Amino acid sequence: MSRIVSMETRQKMSESLKGRIPWNKGIPCSAETKRKLSETNKGFKHTEEAKEKIRLASLGRGKGRKKSHEEIEKMVATKKAQNRKHSEEFKEMLSEKNSGKNNPFYGRKHTNETKRKIAVKLSGPNCLFWKGGIAYEPYCDTWGDKDFKEDIKERDNHQCKNPDCWGTSDKLCIHHINYIKKNCHPDNLITLCISCNARANQDRDYWESLYSSLIRQKTFNMPEVFNRIPFEISVQQINYRKEVIAHE
Repeated sequence: MSRIVSMETRQKMSESLKGRIPWNKGIPCSAETKRKLSETNKGFKHTEEAKEKIRLASLGRGKGRKKSHEEIEKMVATKKAQNRKHSEEFKEMLSEKNSGKNNPFYGRKHTNETKRKIAVKLSGPNCLFWKGGIAYEPYCDTWGDKDFKEDIKERDNHQCKNPDCWGTSDKLCIHHINYIKKNCHPDNLITLCISCNARANQDRDYWESLYSSLIRQKTFNMPEVFNRIPFEISVQQINYRKEVIAHE
């Protein structure tokens, strides 16, 4: 009969082993050892009793605890520093291993109730990309002018202006470079496909810098667009900006 170790005993064991270097640290397993381990564990399955014990032992370990923004930022920074990338061969192997009938969700669908629960759990402040509800802020009056948006797309040759566009979507939209929806000046607008527009929700500082640089390289010749800019932006400001761009 297995003996249940109390939390106090576990803590004492943990404290006593702190600072000790494992004998096998830094020593990789040989190909022969890996083969023996593979053969030993092949076909092994936990009994239902063992599964229940593992489940009970794991209860409460981080369950229900939401990671703080500091923890998430630290994890992201660590992954970026590691700069790990899967090889194309490994990606293909993963794709084959998890596609079709090999996928555990193959042939199954979420119920409407499950979809609703997922939507509630990931919406509002619970969403990783929550920015305090700025998505509900109103746009400027010019934003409702379809001709204005069409002129912006025409200026950008009806193309997604992201140099790293993946080409996964042909549908175009207008993106606010500095993410301020009330600023509808042409200098702050750029044409993107809906895929690149969604990508711009992450690493905002990077995308804002890139798209601002791309816009600065353009010389605007769009009088019909400037005529529809909100009145709070003066004609002097527009002309000055056009002169600056022309000399850049």
